[in-house]
Amino acid sequence: MKRKIDRYSYKIFWSEEDKEYAGLCLEFHSLSWLAKTPESALRGIRKVVAECVADIRNNGETPLTPYSSRKFSGKLMVRIPPDVHRELAMKAAEDNISLNRLINSKLNIRETLHLLKIPGMRKSIRAGLEAPVDKCADKLKW
Repeated sequence: MKRKIDRYSYKIFWSEEDKEYAGLCLEFHSLSWLAKTPESALRGIRKVVAECVADIRNNGETPLTPYSSRKFSGKLMVRIPPDVHRELAMKAAEDNISLNRLINSKLNIRETLHLLKIPGMRKSIRAGLEAPVDKCADKLKW
């Protein structure tokens, strides 16, 4: 069985400033670990997180729930300047789509850029972009 610390979200990257790999845990953003290899950085940050979680439990407290285990409603309240809200509403009306759908599509741009790295995906995305919005399904069928 996997250890519970394996459910936390880790990020390993090269730190030009430190000239080493840095290991981070998104749930415990004050923790980090530097190492010569990415594998060592991951082992190091996992060890630090395990020690932190043990310390939290030893103090009778409950550690943070990993993002992977958290329940999200899918609703997000965002405050934006009124003029930005107006521009987005006008763009949605111009495209004949809901404001929610417009904002959702803008948030998905980053995911699309990542997907472009997958072989054959660029062609598939282009085909999807050529389809008129009013011809698109409201619900996914997969």
